[in-house]
Amino acid sequence: TPISSADAVILYARNFVPSWAGAIAIDLLPAVLVMILAVTHGAIRSGREGAAVEDTLTLAELRAALAAVRDVDAAMQESPAHKRAAPAPQQPEETDRREDTPGHVTPIKST
Repeated sequence: TPISSADAVILYARNFVPSWAGAIAIDLLPAVLVMILAVTHGAIRSGREGAAVEDTLTLAELRAALAAVRDVDAAMQESPAHKRAAPAPQQPEETDRREDTPGHVTPIKST
């Protein structure tokens, strides 16, 4: 025998609650995952605050810094101030060398 709409709602209400709860859980799952990732990312970033710059330097940043240093060196080589003749470094004469200078090593005699 057919039942009325009101009787069907009362009769099948128990079957509706689990499917409704499952649908809500599926809808809220992305928000929960984003929340977990946000907390994890925040914890990771807070752990880096005491780290030195060289510990947090990425490979791309290191390559960019090296390229900048090479550019500066190339610009310095082409500058007029660098092209001026530098005075030749003076060579120390062998006669001026004393035995107590740091460059001289006296061998130890073994017995």
